[in-house]
Amino acid sequence: MSKTTTSSCTLLGLLLMTGCTKSDPSTMADTGDGVVCPNGDPVVGYADIDGDGFGVASGRMTTCDALPEGYADTSNDCDDTNPAVFPGADELCDGVDNDCDAETDESAIDERTFYRDSDNDGYGDASDTIDACSLPDGYVLWPGDCDESDPLIHPEADEICDEIDNDCNDLVDDSLDCDET
Repeated sequence: MSKTTTSSCTLLGLLLMTGCTKSDPSTMADTGDGVVCPNGDPVVGYADIDGDGFGVASGRMTTCDALPEGYADTSNDCDDTNPAVFPGADELCDGVDNDCDAETDESAIDERTFYRDSDNDGYGDASDTIDACSLPDGYVLWPGDCDESDPLIHPEADEICDEIDNDCNDLVDDSLDCDET
């Protein structure tokens, strides 16, 4: 190759003997990475080790051809060793920032519903809930409490003759003989 041709080819092109043709230097596009492309369309890629379609900035490369396998056109992967972690991934209850937004387990798709238990009887109010990855203080796994102000009233309580629905089944003093004699 002549000196003129050498100056119009990319270093990678010289090494691989591809993409190097005699061209008018005025039609060359300099990518700013020291790569000059004869067709004027440089491609910037980023190493994508985990194959999730998102790379990392530290693995930047510029080419005059299509990106090779193992490279992506974005550089915002926050964990390039885990293919389930990338911008826009579903957040999971796993202690990992799955969607690369610098928050962990927020609005996770596998959160559970917990019920407020104001009277600490182990049953919560079905109308007062929170979705979370782990059980928050003051909440329980089971709904069904019909009176959050009384710890003796809940779905597993024994019904007694007191004209109150003690077991939260919508029946007062059900199946009890409560006649005073």
